[in-house]
Amino acid sequence: MERTKSIVLLLVQLFSVVQTGLSIAGISQLPFTSDQVSTAITGVIAVIVSIYSWWRNNNVTSAAVQGQQVVNAVKLAQDTGNAVDMPGEVVPMSEMISDPDAKADSTE
Repeated sequence: MERTKSIVLLLVQLFSVVQTGLSIAGISQLPFTSDQVSTAITGVIAVIVSIYSWWRNNNVTSAAVQGQQVVNAVKLAQDTGNAVDMPGEVVPMSEMISDPDAKADSTE
């Protein structure tokens, strides 16, 4: 959160410098205040962080759902100390990992 606060403060300061430079040059100032810019930047950052947190903490894709099932099965096996308690058919890891060369040989 400190990093976000630092970035927002930097952007507000840059806005102030640009607005001051435009004023000195005689160009009409930007049509919004520093407070409005700060609020907008904070809002955008909050939305981005919220979406990122939601995406990271939820199984959105089918690959994530399958990965969570594997994690749950491993945790169950570790808790019980018995691989027989794992849901579904128990398949040795060597069979789960396929060899691309073996598939190429079998199709020829």
